[in-house]
Amino acid sequence: MFEGLPDKFIGSCNSGQDVSTWVNKFRLVSDIKSWDKSKQLKILELWLDGQAYEWFKKFKNRLPDADIEASLTSLINEFNRVKIGTLRDLLEMNPIKGKSISSFNSRFVEIWNTIPINYYTEKIGKETYLLKVLGIDREVWWKLAQIADSKTPRSLIEEADMYYLIKLKYDN
Repeated sequence: MFEGLPDKFIGSCNSGQDVSTWVNKFRLVSDIKSWDKSKQLKILELWLDGQAYEWFKKFKNRLPDADIEASLTSLINEFNRVKIGTLRDLLEMNPIKGKSISSFNSRFVEIWNTIPINYYTEKIGKETYLLKVLGIDREVWWKLAQIADSKTPRSLIEEADMYYLIKLKYDN
């Protein structure tokens, strides 16, 4: 049923996917397979992942009656923009009072995903993340600092979530 479809569209500038090309291939396969408009919309939702899927959920909540053409056009409009972030964007991030580390991590990753891979090294990614965690929770930062050399930035983020949840569980 899904043969011929392009890889799932994730909406990250680091993925190398061009949204217009992706939509054209999606339309072509939909035509070849003679999917009706309703089935196309369901398969579109299934074939989005990551940032693109999160965007689509919000889009559907705003416009629950949008058809496949409106959805694909909006997808192109949303992800055709060149969103290039910088390390400065990460450094200027501030924790939001009363929000969890998990919430901060989501915002951090969202901004980080807009930064082209060749703009930073893994070491810079880790140091930037650790610097930000230090300002949120010293205990979690200390745990991460001890293992940082053997972890990738993304695995540090996962560890921070885990440590934070354990801390919450046993602090009460």
